[in-house]
Amino acid sequence: MDGFRGWWLVVGVWVVASITTHLFYIKRIRLRPEPILATVPVIDGPNPDGSSLHTRLRGELFGRSGGELNQKTNWSALDSLADYLLRHPNRTLYVTGYHTPAESRQTLVLDVGKLRAEAVRSYLTAAGVSPDQTQTRGQATESLLFVNDSTNALAFTFETTPAKTSDDLAHQQHYIDLFHPLALYFATGSSTYTLTLDNEQFATDAVAYLRLNPQAILTLTGHTDSVGSDIRNRTLSLRRAESVRGVLVRQGIRAKQCRLVARGETDPIAPNATPEGRETNRRVTVVIGKPK
Repeated sequence: MDGFRGWWLVVGVWVVASITTHLFYIKRIRLRPEPILATVPVIDGPNPDGSSLHTRLRGELFGRSGGELNQKTNWSALDSLADYLLRHPNRTLYVTGYHTPAESRQTLVLDVGKLRAEAVRSYLTAAGVSPDQTQTRGQATESLLFVNDSTNALAFTFETTPAKTSDDLAHQQHYIDLFHPLALYFATGSSTYTLTLDNEQFATDAVAYLRLNPQAILTLTGHTDSVGSDIRNRTLSLRRAESVRGVLVRQGIRAKQCRLVARGETDPIAPNATPEGRETNRRVTVVIGKPK
């Protein structure tokens, strides 16, 4: 009988040892779960035109004491951010990079957080975003979390930067391609839009593209602020769109390939309660429909 009990004891020990080995070595299950770095939200909007941005960066952004974005970075999220800023030149992005005092003591860089924020700014600038549209700063903190020597260490906020004149607004516009709307702006009382390198490039490319694609259509959409009656503003927005069409036709675009839309005051992109907002809303957008 004692031998029988001994045999079962051996079997029990073997079973417990097997389960322990399976759990702690094969499955790598530990008593304390490893902390996970939180993702970094990048959120803005909704804007007056209904657009918004809602994306996230993975937590593993920087190595300890490092200022370069690592290979695990969610590049598609940064590309979405760049595209959003290009489409909303009146929005300014503020990037805060965090670091611990210990990180600064271990490197020759006093403000590692600023370096981290600048890494984001450099990526956006390379994607075509104006350097003036992104502001950066560093901030020291003792509460920064590290997991496997990686940290999330970033925060994003947005603000509207109103332009003071139609000339400022015009130069804030960045030409992406013919299939992204580009806004043209007029000085008060003028029927001629402000020329910039970006909208001149749009016109040059549009002439070439429409000649090669006779079925393609260039849409010119006129907008106004909310001053005056709805009928007056629709008429005014159409007149501005016609004025732009006339300029482009003289540059070589065929009139029959232009579609005019008069939106009046119905699609503001800034509050009409301020002079700056009204200035922003007085525009004509030009875009070519994407080929199917």
